[in-house]
Amino acid sequence: MEKLERILQAANHARGRVLEARERAVELEREAAASAGRIRQETLAASREEARAAATAIIDEARAESAEFERRSAIEQGAFIERASTRVPDAITSVLRELVG
Repeated sequence: MEKLERILQAANHARGRVLEARERAVELEREAAASAGRIRQETLAASREEARAAATAIIDEARAESAEFERRSAIEQGAFIERASTRVPDAITSVLRELVG
């Protein structure tokens, strides 16, 4: 009889340990899911920040290129106007000579 009681106690103890193990497994699974969610959010936030930084760099570069293009255009326009200004009086003089002449 004692042997049977010990066997039953051991079986009950084993059931209790199995239940504890299952509960711990469920707890670990919950913790893992929460940790994965946190990591996913952190990764997403870092990715967003990297994307913002890259977009800012691209926009800054485009603005710098645009400003350089405007600067060069202004220089070329000034040079064109200067050349035209020196040629117009000569052209007018030439036309008047032809008319008078």
